[in-house]
Amino acid sequence: MKAFAVFALLAVSALADTLPSVTICPPETQTIFVLQHNSTVGARIRTIPTSNLAECSDHCAASLDCQGVEFKEGSCAVFRAGSEKATKGSQLLTKSCVKSDRVCQSPFQFDLFEQKILVGFAREVVPAENIQVCMAACLNAFDTFGFECESAMFYPVDQECILNTEDRLDRPSLFVDEADDTVIYMDNNCAGSQCYPPYITQYIAVEGKQLKNELDRIINVDLDSCQALCTQRLSISSNDFNCKSFMYNNKTRTCILADERSKPLGRADLVATEGFTYFEKKCFASPNTCRNVPSFKRVPQMILVGFAAFVMENVPSVTMCLDQCTNPPPETGEGFVCKSVMYYYNEQECILNSETRESKPELFIPEGEEFLVDYFDITCHLKQEKCPTGQHLKAIRTINAALPEGESELHILKSSAAKGIKECVAKCFGLAPEKCRSFNYDKSTKSCDLLYLDGHNTLQPQVRQGVDLYDLHCLAVENDCSANKDDALFSRYLHTKQRGIPAKSYKVVSLNSCLEVCAGNPTCAGANYNRRLGDCSLFDAVDEQSEVNEHTDFYKNLCVTKEVDTGASAAANVPETKHRVSGTVVDNKDAKSQLLLTKKAKKPTIKNTEHRRAPESTVPLGPPVEVKAEAIQTICNYEGIKVQINNGEPFSGVIFVKNKFDTCRVEVANSNAATLVLGLPKDFGMRPISLDNLDDNETGKNKTKKGEETPLKEEIEEFRQKRQAAEFRDCGLVDLLNGTYKSTVVIQTNNLGIPGLVTSMDQLYEVSCDYSSMLGGRVQAGYNMTVTGPEANLIQPRGKIELGNPVLMQLLNGDGTEQPLVQAKLGDILELRWEIMAMDDELDFFVKNCHAEPGLAGGKAGAGEKLQLIDGGCPTPAVAQKLIPGAIEIKSSAVKTTKMQAFRFDSSASIRVTCEVEICKGDCESVECALTGGVKKSFGRKKREVNNNIEEFETNRYLIPRRSHATTSIVIIDPLQQVNEPVAMSRSSTLDLLREEAHEVQVIEQGSICLNSITVFAIFGTLAVLILGQAIVISHYAVRRFSTEKTA
Repeated sequence: MKAFAVFALLAVSALADTLPSVTICPPETQTIFVLQHNSTVGARIRTIPTSNLAECSDHCAASLDCQGVEFKEGSCAVFRAGSEKATKGSQLLTKSCVKSDRVCQSPFQFDLFEQKILVGFAREVVPAENIQVCMAACLNAFDTFGFECESAMFYPVDQECILNTEDRLDRPSLFVDEADDTVIYMDNNCAGSQCYPPYITQYIAVEGKQLKNELDRIINVDLDSCQALCTQRLSISSNDFNCKSFMYNNKTRTCILADERSKPLGRADLVATEGFTYFEKKCFASPNTCRNVPSFKRVPQMILVGFAAFVMENVPSVTMCLDQCTNPPPETGEGFVCKSVMYYYNEQECILNSETRESKPELFIPEGEEFLVDYFDITCHLKQEKCPTGQHLKAIRTINAALPEGESELHILKSSAAKGIKECVAKCFGLAPEKCRSFNYDKSTKSCDLLYLDGHNTLQPQVRQGVDLYDLHCLAVENDCSANKDDALFSRYLHTKQRGIPAKSYKVVSLNSCLEVCAGNPTCAGANYNRRLGDCSLFDAVDEQSEVNEHTDFYKNLCVTKEVDTGASAAANVPETKHRVSGTVVDNKDAKSQLLLTKKAKKPTIKNTEHRRAPESTVPLGPPVEVKAEAIQTICNYEGIKVQINNGEPFSGVIFVKNKFDTCRVEVANSNAATLVLGLPKDFGMRPISLDNLDDNETGKNKTKKGEETPLKEEIEEFRQKRQAAEFRDCGLVDLLNGTYKSTVVIQTNNLGIPGLVTSMDQLYEVSCDYSSMLGGRVQAGYNMTVTGPEANLIQPRGKIELGNPVLMQLLNGDGTEQPLVQAKLGDILELRWEIMAMDDELDFFVKNCHAEPGLAGGKAGAGEKLQLIDGGCPTPAVAQKLIPGAIEIKSSAVKTTKMQAFRFDSSASIRVTCEVEICKGDCESVECALTGGVKKSFGRKKREVNNNIEEFETNRYLIPRRSHATTSIVIIDPLQQVNEPVAMSRSSTLDLLREEAHEVQVIEQGSICLNSITVFAIFGTLAVLILGQAIVISHYAVRRFSTEKTA
């Protein structure tokens, strides 16, 4: 901890050089502000009063002497270069410059943290000579790489910039300290205000609340216009405003736009304000989301008790939870209607309710302070929606153009034949529970493809002859005055501006308001609408005099002007999207992204290419399949606890350790077999191992010379720690302190498409292994076992370590995460990995031959079935066609890998791979392999000058045989009973808070002693015997004395 503190201080001291402050930005650059969390600021020049942080930053941007500002409670302190102590609780902004056209209008563009990193979401690595280049790369990521950069990490020493698809607010558990490198983490405040296909912009309302700091105010607009201004990112004070939420007062018609969200997913606090409703922008994936605003109503820190119909765990975001309410899982049944939702943020738990706070107000109660939870009411209830009161359904046509259907027709809800356009409009608007927003109409076949997206925002229509695009709008226009009586009110021409002097102009209005004004004016022939500024210009006459304009669309009024289809497309001026294909692999073995993908964190992720708004499941969806208990088996060895399923029918899902989904899982894609390897804890085998049962000859081999014992033990311990550090992963194994380890495994076969969630339909097993016999005596390396270190009897008196199997072979995930998992998914891509365990630079190895054979229960291989995988260092011709299409590659000085497609034999659901490995002194030469992609070099050939008579290599530390074998396999495990655990109050469906019952309580008076009845009888029986014995003795004595006196 002290080391990290010193490192952090050094990093902070170097920050001034990394982020130089400026007063004036040079030409071709844009001024930006960075929010910092320093304890010092520059020298104060002046202090001015401002109402909010936006005014403070605007003053600094316009000033020629300002390098930064400090804002607190209406006071804006302007400073230049210097070093003064910052005011506690203030916000510090530093001025900087970047080359980007994507700079948003906001008080600050980046939120900066020193010595912090976000683990697991690195998408691209780009070279950056300074932090300004890194910030520009993040702002331009959508144009350059095709994804929105949510955050970035700049490494000044290596001059590298890592672009992330998530930020710290979305993934707080993966936002961790960095003590190894100098790094600066930055949240991109310009991201998150737009939704990209296939996601829909929606709003969640909180009644009676607004953000503590308002940024912009627009008076006298309706709710629809206020929502449109935020969706289109408009504002009266700035262009391209980074709107993430808005507040609206229905009585005063006051609209307030904000570039911030409320906690816990934002930085701002909600405060109670009478008459206002807070609306937060979200991006939803479900096509069933509501068309009207809002989609959900949120109540913070409240829960509905007793009506949890469906509980899901490990749901990574609240929007994904709400998506499940609009698209209920099949396991809930056909008759289930989701009426409300609860989401526990820290537990990532999603609960779908069958009732609402209005139907059951007596059970709507506050949740405890130890939980962070929100309650949500759905507004449309998956039913057919209607236009708001006073509005009517109308269509906007885009001639000879179509909205992209998406990959595999993802955007299409339904394809339908129709008699005409009006029937398509009715079918689209009447569709439920899916919500159709537009359709592509094929004029030759008279069919329409109903789409859940529209062309209002980021998805641009494309030129397509013979097809017209229709977008649906609810407008305050009652009559159908269109020429064809098909409710097509306007014809839109994209990126086209009508020339001439407009008859009327309106500033900062929504598109619907602009169209309603034109439709209500009998002389309006069309309107120019500027999507960026919100300007509306009406024309009484239109001609062919038009010009291309990036931000303006022209809408021709079909009630006044007749349109003739000449074959020209209204989308002809739309520019093609030009950006590099996302997911490009950067050829840099030392890139920090590789480190971030393997760095140990509280909840690391194995998804290194996950997009913030991309589907999060890589498992194909299918019907849920029941995996019976007899299909599950277990085995315990030194590779750890392994869980394998060999089901009678294929299934799709995930097998993972409960509460450890991110670090211990295996996905199943339409396969009947899968294996999950739990491994062993880091401290496994650290208890002393007794050698009392060994004979003198065996123990004599373990002795070392005097003075060499301690260094040798240190070397062995170092070796063991390095091996365990490389192979350890958190699978939640619990040590029962008696040699037994256990963990809880979840077998999830639902088809919800969310990896890691736990539902009531899933199966839970407690698996355990007893290692007491192994830990209590000599450890024997049995067949099909891999010992993670040299055996004691291999340590020679001369102090060198003899490695009988110097090369370790493993099967890893093929997604680049290097998770040591044994996969059993047919067709999945795995990584076959060899690593030389002798930590000596002068040794190398090559993989000569490899074969696969069935692996059956008990460690016995299948008889007569073998498949030659590698021969002479190259994949065999048959195998190279599909199973191993590439050559063996060097990953590091000690590691070689190749990709292999998972397969199995008919006789067994598991396989064993055995490789013959040879060691060479110095670097091994490559061999050329004829593969399907051409001739490639494979590092599987020994050096020509090696003497074939050499059978052993000796270095300063090791004795290593020249030839050895390495084996890895998929083994089978055994099930145990299902376990249950206590749940939160909201998950219980039988809890009755109104029932009160009396309980009889036994009270013990002070000073009383309570004894068992048997003990009491024993005590009194013993006392009775003693008393009787004493009575007999006394009586006998009295009789004798009396008799003596009488005789005398």
